[in-house]
Amino acid sequence: MKNINKHNNIGAFSLAETIMTTFVLCIIFVLFVPNVYKNFTDKALDSQKKAVSYKFKQGMDEMWLSNRLSVPYASTEDFVEEMKRHFSIIKTCKNNDLSQCFAKNFYYKEKTYDLNQLKTIKNLHTESNYKTNIVGLTFFDGVRMLITYNPDCIGPSKYDINGDAFKCIGYIIDVNGPTEPDTVDVDILTNIPLTYP
Repeated sequence: MKNINKHNNIGAFSLAETIMTTFVLCIIFVLFVPNVYKNFTDKALDSQKKAVSYKFKQGMDEMWLSNRLSVPYASTEDFVEEMKRHFSIIKTCKNNDLSQCFAKNFYYKEKTYDLNQLKTIKNLHTESNYKTNIVGLTFFDGVRMLITYNPDCIGPSKYDINGDAFKCIGYIIDVNGPTEPDTVDVDILTNIPLTYP
């Protein structure tokens, strides 16, 4: 007769081995995933910056080719009215209400710029002084911008092949809208030479 209660030797992992393996995998996961996430977000921000720069340049070039940059404007507000014909702007904010169109604070190096303090470009601690108000803009794709126009500047005509479409404006663009970190050179582009006071 055969022994019915005969034990089969089946190879299996013990509970201690399973727990130890899970623990090691968790440690590897904790060390690896933040780097992957940071690399992913950095690449996403770089892509956003390139896309926003390209779209902004296209719109400014359109204004240039329609000869709208060689026309002097009395103020930033007048320039923005012309911009509305070439860009998908859904909201404009006057300089006393800029936080409706931009982050309340943004950062450059160790300096915090408070939007409540900004009225003109001179408040940005820069050598430039356009003598006009800063205006906030929100675009259809969620991109937010602060812009100022220099009324003493004459932009390039459409016949000027070496012209600079950005010659008469100063801008600060938040490429990812209301999402942080709101830091220059991370998610904020600018052509204004900010200085640390």
